[in-house]
Amino acid sequence: MTTLSRLLTVVGDPHDINTWSNIPYFFLQAGQQTGFLTDGLPLDCDRLKQQRLLWNAGHWLTTGEYGGFQ
Repeated sequence: MTTLSRLLTVVGDPHDINTWSNIPYFFLQAGQQTGFLTDGLPLDCDRLKQQRLLWNAGHWLTTGEYGGFQ
């Protein structure tokens, strides 16, 4: 039988109490206590810096607008 995994994904580390005013940390703790969440998945946005710059440059060249990379 396969178990369903539910991960809390946030910008930063949901295991770190200092991330986003500690909201993801306590949300993850509560979710794990109730059995709703399995674990937290940290996202490192610094690794996307080059892709963000390239996307923003391409978007600006094609539309004349800057921004929008999420």
